[in-house]
Amino acid sequence: MPGQFSSATFQELQNAVQMAIAWLTHTNPQVMSTRFGRYAADLAAVVQAYQSSDFSQVKEGGIRIATALFEAQDLLEIHRAFRNGRFSSEIGAQLTKIAKGPASFVDENPASSSNAARNFAFELLVAGRIGAGGSEPFFPRYADVGMHAGGTELAIQCKRPWTASDDAVEKKFQEAQRDLKQAIRQGAKGIVAIDLSRTLNPQFSIPELRDQKEIRRTMLQASRAVVDNIAPTLRAARPGVIGLITRNSTLIYEGSSKLWTPCQQYGLTRLPSATDEEHQALSQLDGVLAAAAAADSKRLSAD
Repeated sequence: MPGQFSSATFQELQNAVQMAIAWLTHTNPQVMSTRFGRYAADLAAVVQAYQSSDFSQVKEGGIRIATALFEAQDLLEIHRAFRNGRFSSEIGAQLTKIAKGPASFVDENPASSSNAARNFAFELLVAGRIGAGGSEPFFPRYADVGMHAGGTELAIQCKRPWTASDDAVEKKFQEAQRDLKQAIRQGAKGIVAIDLSRTLNPQFSIPELRDQKEIRRTMLQASRAVVDNIAPTLRAARPGVIGLITRNSTLIYEGSSKLWTPCQQYGLTRLPSATDEEHQALSQLDGVLAAAAAADSKRLSAD
């Protein structure tokens, strides 16, 4: 289910970003000189434009403003998930890294490790989903994120494909399987989490859709198409790898509201080789993701 953030005014969004940056500054004092600082400046320009009714800078900023609206959402979600400090000692290293990299994912390049910041952010976003869904994420040595589902430990390995090539997602799934070997040897069940956002929208285009119903349907179909494409790989998954989490995040122009709308959708695919006992653990994970989506809806309705 997409998370829709357009109900907030630009002023409210700017305030939230400033609070998140202030929080992040405790682990990275130079955060205002990073991409997050640029997002804050672009959002401030939008607020100033509405206050002065002079939109010349906003029109010139075009795609840069859209990038700020989109990219700031991950920072806000991480802030909501971890601002209470319960995981500060465990996520400190990631927090110092997530502000790095280029302002837009379009300009990432693994050859220079400029995609590392968003890779670390994705790990925190997955952990944040687990927390928002009422469970307790943790950070094991042998996987990016962990979660207990009854008596089963789930080890979640997170991957972000960099290209839109046909085999990009398949390669990342295979890579994650290899990374999960130690976790499975120690009795955990493996979950692969893949962020499809760049694969599905490599040039950061902004599609126009009519309303929330069409947004949900379009995003769900896009994610399902990718999963269907790698079905043979999923059927041949290594023993102990039992599920695939997908995330699709994008900026959409919603025709009914005439607003740029940052949206995200998480999904869970149960692998064919999963046993009945493993299906019980997957059902709990599915419930956690559903509860996180419900919490999003409740929060957005209250905004």
